[in-house]
Amino acid sequence: MIFIPGGIKVETYDRNKIPTEILSGVQPAIFMSNHETQLDPPLYIGVCPPGTTIIVKREIGWIPFLGFAAWAANAIFINRSNSDKARASIEKATVRIRNGQSVFMYPEGTRTRTGKLMPFKKGGFVMAMKAQVPIVPSSMTGGFRILPPGSLRIRPGKIIVRFGDPIWPKDFQTADELMQAVRHQIQSVIDQDLPKL
Repeated sequence: MIFIPGGIKVETYDRNKIPTEILSGVQPAIFMSNHETQLDPPLYIGVCPPGTTIIVKREIGWIPFLGFAAWAANAIFINRSNSDKARASIEKATVRIRNGQSVFMYPEGTRTRTGKLMPFKKGGFVMAMKAQVPIVPSSMTGGFRILPPGSLRIRPGKIIVRFGDPIWPKDFQTADELMQAVRHQIQSVIDQDLPKL
């Protein structure tokens, strides 16, 4: 359990589902979670294995504070301005992952505005298929109440981080099938914790 200033309590569950090889950095992995609030990235990176970095859209690099933090963390930036640049960014990210870099990303691509899980973008699942590394599904619930969209006022409350079982791309024929399996597990762990908030 991690306590954060400002009356926010973060509780982490099921980290034991992450294999020792991933926790130690021997086996790279892609961690995926839903995205409720701007508080998510620094809180989530704190519960990932040491050395894990974030995959973010290129525009984040130019936002004050957030951009500096992303550059300092050696983040992987995805350029989504057109399909060719997006594919090139995914190829570069895949090489880093294949070479041993664990990452985390938000498959929704941006924060939810309703509190519900949004459609997933396929890029992260293409990377997983190409790199043949496991995806670790997870959820963060509670942040939407603590810092709602459009608000700058942080309310006290609890955020629950829960990990699911790793999902291996080798068990699926396509990135779409892999995406559906990961989405199902993320939604399942979100549903498990909503009644507790």
